[in-house]
Formats: sequence, C-alpha cells, structure tokens
Amino acid sequence: MGMTFLTLGYYLVYWLFTRRKALNQLHSNRKVYMAIPVLFLVVSLLWDGSDFIVWVMEGLGKEPLFLRDFSDLMRLLWWIQYLVIVFYLRRLLLDHFKAIEQPFHISRVLTFFFGEWHLQGCLNNYHDYIKEKKNDAESLSGS
Repeated sequence: MGMTFLTLGYYLVYWLFTRRKALNQLHSNRKVYMAIPVLFLVVSLLWDGSDFIVWVMEGLGKEPLFLRDFSDLMRLLWWIQYLVIVFYLRRLLLDHFKAIEQPFHISRVLTFFFGEWHLQGCLNNYHDYIKEKKNDAESLSGS
C-alpha cells in the first residue's frame, strides 16, 4: 500500500510495467501486452486530469457540467478496466500454477477487494514456498 502512495495512486500501472516481462514468462497462454498498462495509464490520467479541472472550475465558481460527466465516465471506465485487469492477472497466475502442478489458490474475493496487492502477496507467498522447498531439498541432500 505504501507503493500506492509513492506512485500517487498509479501502483497497478507501475506494477504492470515492472512485472510484465516476468508475467509473460509464466506458463500461460495469457500475456500482458504493452497496450494493457498504457491504456490503463491513459484512462487514469484522463480521470485524474478531468477531476482536477472540475475542482479548479468549481473553485472559480463555474459549473463544469460536461467535464463532471466526462470525469464520471472515466471513473467508471477505470473501475471496469481495473477489475478486468486484476482478474485477468489472477487467471494468468492460476494457469501457471496449474501448468506446473502447484496447488496454489488465489481468492476471487480478495482479488476483488485488494487487486494487485493481493496478487503481489500471492506471488510473494509462492516465492517463499519455492525458497522453503529448495531449502528443504538442500538440507535433505546435505544430511
């Protein structure tokens, strides 16, 4: 959540840009194409920009009817896009776990409410699981 603050609310865009190559190397037919984070960034900027202009215009005592509607439309589009992306990523990760025969579960409910934070947590847990499995194997072979 700290990264969301540091990235000014653009953590999912940052996360997709920085994890795209690794996600595309997983065992899944689903891929994260560059268009996904770029389109999400454009919609995010349009929403934030129109919200800012609405805020400025209201501060000046003007009524920004069209812009408020546009901002609401961008907000709706952002949420739809967000949910499609996080559930697409969830499916990509589940495809990978199935392909490598790892019984790893990713909650739909937690994905809905916590999105990329939950997915990142699942990846961290999986990484810890692999590390622990490797350490166990090394300790058995070293005995």
